[in-house]
Amino acid sequence: MDFSISRWILALLMSLLWILCHIHVTSSEIITANAVVRHNFANKNDTYRMLWSAKVRAAPFCVMECARDIECASALYNKVTKICQGHSVTLGNPAVAFDEPNTQYFLKPFGEHYIGDSCATTTDCWTINTECRQGLCSCLPGYSFSPKTQECKVCDQYDNQNFMAIENHFLSKSNVEEFSPVTVEECIQLCVNRTDYLCVTFEFWLSDSCALQNVTVLDLPHKWFEDKNLAFNISHYQRDCA
Repeated sequence: MDFSISRWILALLMSLLWILCHIHVTSSEIITANAVVRHNFANKNDTYRMLWSAKVRAAPFCVMECARDIECASALYNKVTKICQGHSVTLGNPAVAFDEPNTQYFLKPFGEHYIGDSCATTTDCWTINTECRQGLCSCLPGYSFSPKTQECKVCDQYDNQNFMAIENHFLSKSNVEEFSPVTVEECIQLCVNRTDYLCVTFEFWLSDSCALQNVTVLDLPHKWFEDKNLAFNISHYQRDCA
């Protein structure tokens, strides 16, 4: 091959590499066939259900990081800091997020109408065993969120960190152990650290009381009640699938 031609090919390849490494897309562009831009979290950030964070060169690389992770449903990318965040849910409530300029939000195709996405009625929620609860798509009571299979189901194994809350509901007379005073975070650790039984749900009420349970609503549907008068400020927590 002629030396001048080979140098020209090398220069062309280097130029293409530079373009790939420095490309920046606008918030109205589709990044790849595997993710689209969502505008509801533009210039916003939220750490809810964050799987990981990594520093990458540009938005397309952030999308690729999320694509590699089967549990990743969406990603936030800051064009200035270059930080990419992967999330196991769709972030559907920007009202609870904090402001972060230069941030873009990307969603995998299955993230549409997924867990965490905003909704008006249950028909807006397309994931199996879900309902629209307080304006967000959530697992039905008794079913656990499984990021690996993208569904709500009865678990074979349980996660050691994440729980999904159902506010103002409780299982009557189903407590195995009770603790007070504790925080929600301490209650989670008490649940996942049980060794003499499998803690799959817990309830937290009056801001400092924790009750661990080894059953779900599916086991005892006749004991499932709503705290209609909000007398106890109680929430029922269902453990995620591993």
